[in-house]
Amino acid sequence: MAFPSGAVPGIDVSLYQSVVDWARVSAVGERFGFAKASEGISGTGSSDPYFVDNWSGMKAAGILTKVSTDANRTRGSKKASL
Repeated sequence: MAFPSGAVPGIDVSLYQSVVDWARVSAVGERFGFAKASEGISGTGSSDPYFVDNWSGMKAAGILTKVSTDANRTRGSKKASL
């Protein structure tokens, strides 16, 4: 896939990817990663059991890190458009 001029490639992971091989991700040119930490309504949702491993793996591989959450405040609410 061709990226627009100046674009920085990265990936977004969650519990569905398990633990990621971040050294390999870095080797193929990805420069940042978003790791999803939690999902669901605050207090009743679930946390990603792989988050800590993925976060430390990104840091060790030199990947710029960002965390994402999906903590809806009320049931049935729509995700915010960012």
